[in-house]
Parts: sequence; C-alpha cells; structure tokens
Amino acid sequence: HPPLSGGIGSIDDPYLIASANDLTTLSDYINTTPSINLQNYYKVTEDIDMSSVPDFTPIGNEQHIFNFNIDGNHKRISGLRIGPNYQYSGLIGYAKANTIIKNIDVEVDIEIGDNGAKQFAGGLVAYAGGMTLFDTCTVRGSIYMGNYSPVSVGGLCGFNATASRPATKPPPTAYSTFSPR
Repeated sequence: HPPLSGGIGSIDDPYLIASANDLTTLSDYINTTPSINLQNYYKVTEDIDMSSVPDFTPIGNEQHIFNFNIDGNHKRISGLRIGPNYQYSGLIGYAKANTIIKNIDVEVDIEIGDNGAKQFAGGLVAYAGGMTLFDTCTVRGSIYMGNYSPVSVGGLCGFNATASRPATKPPPTAYSTFSPR
C-alpha cells in the first residue's frame, strides 16, 4: 500500500488520510493495482481542501474496485472537482460490496462527459456494490450531465446495488444538496 499519513489499514490502526496528496496518492494506487480481497480501513484525520487538484480521478473503477471501510471522522472534503473523462464519477468511483462509509462531509462538482458507456455519478460514491452502508454522510455540490445517456445519478450515490444499515442502529443520516450548473 502507498504511504499515507499513517496507519497500517487494520480496524485498530486504519490508514490515515490527512491531505489532498493522501487522496490523490490513494486514487493513483487503487486505480493502478489489481483488485484484491483484503478489507482495508481508512480514517480521515483533517478537513481536506481539494481545490489545488483541477480534475480528481475517482478512487476505483470497474477494473480496480476499492475494497474498504472509511470513517470520515466528521471531517469535510471540499473543493473536489471531477471532470468529464470518467465512467464512474464521485469521490469514490466504484466501491466493493459490504463497504461501510460513515461520518463524512463532501463538497463536489462533477461534469459528466460522453464516453460511449453507461455513466454513474454520485457525490460520494458513483457505484456501490451490494450491502453498502452509508451512515451520517453529507454531500453538497453540483452534477452537470448535459444531454448524455444512459446515466445513473444521485447526490450521495449514483447507483447502489443494495443499501443496508444494522437493524440495531437508528436510521443513518445522509444528506445531499445539489444545484444545477
């Protein structure tokens, strides 16, 4: 795994994400490494301003699936911009089944281009595998679609194979606010 701001990726010592560099390093690593079945844990430790990155490459795609659990630690990722060159557009492009995403706040602007394939766009996750759990997640921003189709779009998640939450917990909070561009 590439060096991030700390951690070893276990539930007790998750990989730490503290900067725009950590997010771009993680994206580069996931998008160039064959998918493996190891379940890694990540924790955001600081508010992160992504405005220095003009076109963020979403973390994971159909060939390189992101297998993880992430605790946003009530931090905000702001200034995230994703251009029109991706089939899976969101902070996380393609998440493996049984993923847990919690306590995260994302501000994102996404532009969907015409790349000849079905598009998936969501502020937090473009495509979520089965039994993905979202808990206390907030997304703000815009998604510009033009006249392209077919497109699966959502504020929080573009496509969710099956969403879930533990029966013993109160309903999770997930907010998304998007405006036309």
